[in-house]
Amino acid sequence: MNIYNKSVELKNSFSFLFFFMTLMACNSPNTHISNNEVLNKDSMGHNKYHKPVLNSPVNKSDSLFDPFLNDCSYLLHNGSYIGSLQGVNSSRDSLANLCFAYNFKAKETYEVMFVFKGGLAKRSEVGTDSIKKVFYNGCENNFQDFDCFTFIHPINDPDKIDPNDVDNGFPAMVKIFKRISPYKWKFLDSQRLKSFSEYSNLRFRLIYEKK
Repeated sequence: MNIYNKSVELKNSFSFLFFFMTLMACNSPNTHISNNEVLNKDSMGHNKYHKPVLNSPVNKSDSLFDPFLNDCSYLLHNGSYIGSLQGVNSSRDSLANLCFAYNFKAKETYEVMFVFKGGLAKRSEVGTDSIKKVFYNGCENNFQDFDCFTFIHPINDPDKIDPNDVDNGFPAMVKIFKRISPYKWKFLDSQRLKSFSEYSNLRFRLIYEKK
């Protein structure tokens, strides 16, 4: 074998060695992490790579999750209605055309009160039938035509409620939330209410308090 052939053979050997070392480096757990990747460890201590949140595609169902209205279909088909507040000493118009829905299956049961936007005059002008239609189509826009309030408190199964017990479920501790923007809620207060009448008056005040 002449010197030229030996040189070519040596060159090929170095090329193969370089390729092999590069392949091993790419599969090493300590390989270089690019600037647009993040390294952390899973619960088993294994290296795990993922794109940072800002560079990841947005998952609509996660980014637009609503803690109280996300299960919209259930809310509208399990005890929702449009009606009036009971047990409040005020004009009939001021108590009417309000929408309500209940979540009986949540770990902490709750009621959502939907108040059509625009104030008393607007609710009276639009009327029950139109508000009802907007309400039962509310899943399409997450009830953006309503001011929403959520009340977390023990709620009995409606099939087991005693119609003669006007204070069914009370006294009770009630946690109060108000929606302040789409998909965002603010905790307002936690109160112990002695009766259903106190609960109705609390909701009434929330509707008409100055914003």
